[in-house]
Amino acid sequence: MAIRKVTSELEAKLASADRRFAKASGKLERKVYGDSTERLKVRIKGLDAAEASLVVAGREIASVTVAHGRAELDLESAAGAVPPMRAGETVQVSVDEVVALEGTLVED
Repeated sequence: MAIRKVTSELEAKLASADRRFAKASGKLERKVYGDSTERLKVRIKGLDAAEASLVVAGREIASVTVAHGRAELDLESAAGAVPPMRAGETVQVSVDEVVALEGTLVED
């Protein structure tokens, strides 16, 4: 596999936002490559739920299935398919309308 040049990268470390999810954590990464391909990668662990919603800046962008406390999302596609995001925006993982995890996007 060829190494691609990353032209833009955002990251959010997700920490517990509610005591019911104290053991949960996660990370979101969004990359744009030199060939305009975009990638969104989310990893969550320690989440006691069956399903969770990924919300960025108040917009729900995905729903993920949680199995054995873990959830993953890995999207890669042509320009425009991965939702736009900016540094400073808030990322939340919600379970039944309760914010379980939260973090802020920063440039990496």
